[in-house]
Amino acid sequence: MAMGNARVEAKSEVKSGLWLAVAGLGLGIELIFAYLTLRNPLPELYTTIIHNGQQTTPFFYSLSSNVVLLSRPEFVVVASALALLFALALGLTLRRAYSGESDDPTLAAVIMGGAAVFSVTLLWMYPLFSQDVFDYIFQTREWVFHHSNPFTHIPSAFGDDPFLKYIAWTGMPSTYGPLWMIVTAPLTMLGGNSLLANLFYFKGLEVAAYLATTVLIYRTLGKVQPRWQLAGTLLFAWNPLVLVEFAGSGHNDILMLFTIALACWLLVSERFTLAALALTAGALIKVVAGFVLPLFIIYALIQPHMQGKRRGFLLRTAALCLGSALLIYAPLWDGPDSLAFLKLGDKLGGPIPTAIVYILDAAHVGRADAMFWFKNVAWVAFALFYARQCWALWRGNHDSAADWRVTRWVAQRVESLLTRFALGRRIVHRIDVAEMSAAEPESQFAQLARASSMVLLFFLAVVSLYYQPWYLSWPLFWLVFMSAPRYKLHSWPLLALTCIVVIANVFVGITGWGT
Repeated sequence: MAMGNARVEAKSEVKSGLWLAVAGLGLGIELIFAYLTLRNPLPELYTTIIHNGQQTTPFFYSLSSNVVLLSRPEFVVVASALALLFALALGLTLRRAYSGESDDPTLAAVIMGGAAVFSVTLLWMYPLFSQDVFDYIFQTREWVFHHSNPFTHIPSAFGDDPFLKYIAWTGMPSTYGPLWMIVTAPLTMLGGNSLLANLFYFKGLEVAAYLATTVLIYRTLGKVQPRWQLAGTLLFAWNPLVLVEFAGSGHNDILMLFTIALACWLLVSERFTLAALALTAGALIKVVAGFVLPLFIIYALIQPHMQGKRRGFLLRTAALCLGSALLIYAPLWDGPDSLAFLKLGDKLGGPIPTAIVYILDAAHVGRADAMFWFKNVAWVAFALFYARQCWALWRGNHDSAADWRVTRWVAQRVESLLTRFALGRRIVHRIDVAEMSAAEPESQFAQLARASSMVLLFFLAVVSLYYQPWYLSWPLFWLVFMSAPRYKLHSWPLLALTCIVVIANVFVGITGWGT
């Protein structure tokens, strides 16, 4: 009995130490965000004008007006420290999940509380990492105050507007969906001619979407993967890329991710039609959300209790989604030109597409011809890859790109390299033990998450010509449902890609290369 009590007390002490350790790491993250905010307060810098146009570089270290918002050494230290603190916090929560411990309400409160504190702090920070929020404000302003359609008119047509000098994309119509305009129209009305008020309203909307997405992830994981609930939630909520780009810079991708998280929660609650409606709403904010809609439909159709109800479900869902889309588009419809948000653009920026186009260009293929052929081949490849994922989900096939022979060969080489070091051997051993202890048949929802992540990653890596660092959040979102060791061949490459992005940004920060 005494030994049993001692074990319980020891376990309690470990739990207490765990949440205290995570809280301490969270405090370190908050101190960094507080430093960035105090160093670059939104109320003081919001009228800063960048004479060569607002940029979407990963950070601002120098402006043509000789205003320094974030120096190179500062960026290197900040990026490195945030990545390290986040990795340590994620490692602690994953270690807890590997041990199979039960839910810990105190640790959950620390994770949720940290997310709230981080995002509210970043709400007051000048958007250092991108200036897109200024363009959001102006595009909705076109509709509300100038009574013009932002899908068919460009900002430069409104030269007398005092907000025009703060935006970059003066010669392009809006590339976002009509629901984005409808959601932000009340914010523009409230903000009026105050740029600062508009910035707070728009950034506040993204902070609210980020917090709501975090709660939905936590709730969904509690239903489908309770063992990995805390680790998966922290993976998203404390991710520096998510925090600085959404809460800090106010990108509207987080509103799209909120609709996807809502669709996931509705799906596991067996509200299939509402889940499809949520994804339709997301596609009417940013079209990327529509890529996973067919996969959600397939998931609903393969459920056992849907036998005999499939036709009715498809007809009802199609009618509601199409009707909702038409209703939302009605106030902004002005002919086919109103579909401007479906145009993905021909501006190069994606690493793989850019490299291929440059190689073709060097081979004396005209730039226009190279882009034409690349886009067509890439879309055909995407269609084939997507069809493969749909078929695998429909048939319940567990095989994927991570199960290919070449993928497993690379994974074995990496593990062989790791086992040459003591720390590497410990990591590999712990993952193998956890994988065996958590061995269970893959759920259909896990297959859905795996297919969705691979589809979005394929699109981002191969198809999309244009690229920005925060686009990585699209496939990263699905990693919250693939925290278990069995998904190491899916999650490790994506996490490695995230690290490469961070390292590349730090390299740019040190050298100034490419700027």
